[in-house]
Amino acid sequence: METNVIEEMASISLRRCESQTELTDERAHGLFVVISGMGDMTIRHQKIPVSMGRCYYAAPGAKTTVSPHFNSLDLYHIRFERWRKSENDRREPIWVAALSEWLPEGALDVGDEGRYLEQASVLHGIIERDELAMYRRRLLFQEILYECFRACVGRTEEQKDSQGAIRHAIRYIQEHYREELHRDELARMANISPEYFSQQFKTVSGSSLTDYLAGVRIGHVKERLLFTNERLAEIAKAVGYRDEYYLSRKFKNVTGMSPSAYVKSDKKIVSLNPHLTRHLLALGIVPAATVTYPWGFGDYQEWMDEQGCVCRSWDKGFSDEELLRMEPELLLCIDNVSPDRLSFYRGICPTLVIPWYLSDWRGHFREVARAVNRRTEAESWLKAFAAKADATRNAIREAAGAELTVLIYNVRGDAAFVYRNRAMGSQVIYDELGMRMPVSVQARSVQGNFIPVEPKEVIPAFSADCILLSVDRSPEAKERAERMLESSEWKVFCNLPGKRVREVDMARWHGYDPLSILWQLEDAAKLFAL
Repeated sequence: METNVIEEMASISLRRCESQTELTDERAHGLFVVISGMGDMTIRHQKIPVSMGRCYYAAPGAKTTVSPHFNSLDLYHIRFERWRKSENDRREPIWVAALSEWLPEGALDVGDEGRYLEQASVLHGIIERDELAMYRRRLLFQEILYECFRACVGRTEEQKDSQGAIRHAIRYIQEHYREELHRDELARMANISPEYFSQQFKTVSGSSLTDYLAGVRIGHVKERLLFTNERLAEIAKAVGYRDEYYLSRKFKNVTGMSPSAYVKSDKKIVSLNPHLTRHLLALGIVPAATVTYPWGFGDYQEWMDEQGCVCRSWDKGFSDEELLRMEPELLLCIDNVSPDRLSFYRGICPTLVIPWYLSDWRGHFREVARAVNRRTEAESWLKAFAAKADATRNAIREAAGAELTVLIYNVRGDAAFVYRNRAMGSQVIYDELGMRMPVSVQARSVQGNFIPVEPKEVIPAFSADCILLSVDRSPEAKERAERMLESSEWKVFCNLPGKRVREVDMARWHGYDPLSILWQLEDAAKLFAL
C-alpha cells in the first residue's frame, strides 16, 4: 500500500432506491453503506447481494447499480477522492484503484457490520458549521476507511489457516450463491486441495458443499416465494437454477413438497414484534411464540394461551438457543434489528422484515398477509374496517356538530409526549376520523412520531377542544398523571365550555397494527359519538 496517497471525502448523501438505481461515478471512489432493505448491487457486471449494515466499494468509473428486492433500499453514498503526492508536492488524482493493493470492489467484510452503519449515520449528521465540525467530519471519514482496510487485512489473515479459509468460502457462497460454484474453484480460492476442502467444509459447516449450497439457494427461494410476487421462472434465475422445472425438483428434494404446496402450507411462526403478532391475530393465526408488551394481547390472550403460544416479555426476547430449539418455519420482525441478528435469523428460516417507516399499517398488514398466504382475508378485513371507519366518522361529526381539534398526550413514569402520527391513536384520530391536529403541534419542527412535553407545559402550548390522555400502567406514571390533573392549569381547562379530557387505555391505544387501530376506532366511537 502506498504511503504517499491521500484520501479526501467529497460528499455523503442518503439515497432511497425504490427501483433499479444508477450509482456510477466517473471521478470519485464510492463507499455504499446500507441503512435498510435488501437487494442486489451490481459492480462491473458482478452482482452482489446487499443487506442492512453492510458496506460496499466501487472505484471511479465502475458501472454500479442497486436493485431492491421487496420495497425500497436506503443507503449512504460516501464519495471520496484519492491523490498521490508527486516529488514536487503536486497532487495527482488516482482514478483507478489498484485492486490487488487497495480495497477490493464489492462487499467489505468486518466482524461488527453495525459499525459501518453507526459511523456513516454520525458522519451524515455532521454539518460543517465551524472548524471543529469540519475536523470531526474528516476524522470520522478516516475511521470508516480504517474499518474498510481492517476488514481486508483481516480477511487475508483469516485465510492463512484452513478453517478460516473455509469460513471465508462459506461467506463467499452466501454472497455468490446465484453463480455457478464448483468445489475445485472454491478449493483453489482457499489455497487447499479439493479433497481436503471437502473434508474441512463438512467439519466447519456440518454438511457437504452440495447440500450446503442447495440449502442456501432453497432458503432464498422460500423467501422469494413468500415475500414477493415473482414467478417461479424469475426466482429460478435469481438464485442460480437453470429453470423453474429444475428448481421445483431441487425444492421438493430438500423440503419434501412442491413450491406451490409450500406457499399454501401452515407454518410454525415466531413473531419478534408484538405489533406484527396482532397482524397475525387479525388474520386468524396464532404464532407458536411471540414477544409481548406488559399488557399482553387483550381479549386474544386467552385464545393464544389455549393454542400454546409462548409469550416472552419484549425487553427480554428469546435467546439464540431458544429460537433454534423451537425450529420456526417463519420469523417476523421489523427493520430495527442489527445485521448480525438478521443474518442469524435468516440462517434459521425465512425472515420477513417489515420496513416500519416505509409504509403505513395497511401496507404492513398486506405484507404479513402475503407471507402467510392470507391476502384475501386481509383485503376482506380492510374493507370491513373502512366501512366501520366511515360510519364512525359520520356519527361523530353528527354528534359533535363540528370538527374537533384533538390533542393526544401520553404520560409515563419519567417522560411525557404529544403524539403526531403512527402511535397512541394518532392514525385513527387524525387520518381515519379526520379530526384536526392542533396547529401548534403541526408547527413543531421535530423528527419522529412524538414531541416530549412536560405536563405543566401542555395547556399553555397547545390549543385543543379535547385532550386524549393515555397513562402508562406503572405506579410512577399514574401518580404523575394524578398530580397533573389536580393542577390548577388542568382544572381550569376542564371547566372551560366545550373543553374536555378523555382518558383512554394505553394497552389499546399504544399499538400501530390492525387490532389496535380497530380497538382505537371502537373507543373513539364511544368517546365522541354517544
